[in-house]
Amino acid sequence: MFQIRVGDNIIDAENSFPLSLFLAGGRMMNEYTEEGQRPTLEQFTKIGEQLAVGNLATDISGMFSSLQQAALTLNETDATAVAKGGVLLGKAMGGFLSGYTRPLDPLNKLIGTVTGTDAAKDVRQINPDSLSEALTTSGLQSMTKYVDNIAEGLYKIIDQDSGGEIPGLTGTTLRVATREGDIRQPNALLSIFGVRQIPGRTATESVLDSVDMPRYMQNIRSANPKYDRIANIYLSRLLETRLSRLLEEPRFQRMSNEDKRAEIKEQISVTRDYMYDLMDKPGVTPETVYLEYTRKKMMSRPRAEKKFALRMMKESIPNFEGDLANMSLRELNVFEYYVKMYPAYRAAL
Repeated sequence: MFQIRVGDNIIDAENSFPLSLFLAGGRMMNEYTEEGQRPTLEQFTKIGEQLAVGNLATDISGMFSSLQQAALTLNETDATAVAKGGVLLGKAMGGFLSGYTRPLDPLNKLIGTVTGTDAAKDVRQINPDSLSEALTTSGLQSMTKYVDNIAEGLYKIIDQDSGGEIPGLTGTTLRVATREGDIRQPNALLSIFGVRQIPGRTATESVLDSVDMPRYMQNIRSANPKYDRIANIYLSRLLETRLSRLLEEPRFQRMSNEDKRAEIKEQISVTRDYMYDLMDKPGVTPETVYLEYTRKKMMSRPRAEKKFALRMMKESIPNFEGDLANMSLRELNVFEYYVKMYPAYRAAL
């Protein structure tokens, strides 16, 4: 919606007000008057954001949501739950403090481009063992959002053997469902002036953008961040193959935007089901993939079933102090066995 071709490059003018507002409104009006397409919810949302309605509400809502979730989990007695609460609290505090370093963001981006440390990070991959570790790690990553490349560059000069990786700060790179590999900013210099150059679009991104379907909504997101990262790697490859066919299909090109959206959603749903089937094959699927897929399945079970299964494991396995977040595959299989026993247990009460 905000993308403009300038020579051989495509730039994103979403942060260039008021041009961004004209682009969003102009596209919506053009599709309505010239093609008879009804405006979509996403188009109205983007226009609202450009009028500074959406961004402020999102920032405030995100901050209070993190604080609320942190307060709830810090009240838990389970150590893993408390650690998760610490991650949320550290993220909220770090996000507030990072605002003071925002003026250094342009320099940070330039250094990241030169040193190759500018890949987007996934703070959800933090898996601390204690509250103090959770607060330190998540707070550090959030607080240094606008100076992380500077810090890593300096650390690399001081300790050349480290490769620039700082424990607790470098983190894990982000993976999304619409593009393979690291997510990077193609032109840091343009971003200083509020203009974001767009990397060459994948087939998946082209199909989604053609009908203004948000890319981020296609990402896998569950209670298990490790599974999400693996699943997005799988899904990005599968979607690229499947959706690229739509770009060459005359039938798809002749559809209205509404029918195109329905077709794209169907193709994505089929692809996800195929991916789940691939992951659910013990002995065939790589063990790490099957482990995290099984963990995700168990995490999504009702609270009563999980509580029952965990209690049964603690009663039947000597010195067992595990939690769903750190169980081995063997322990998860035992956990699943007790989950399946829960209906019979309830019936016997």
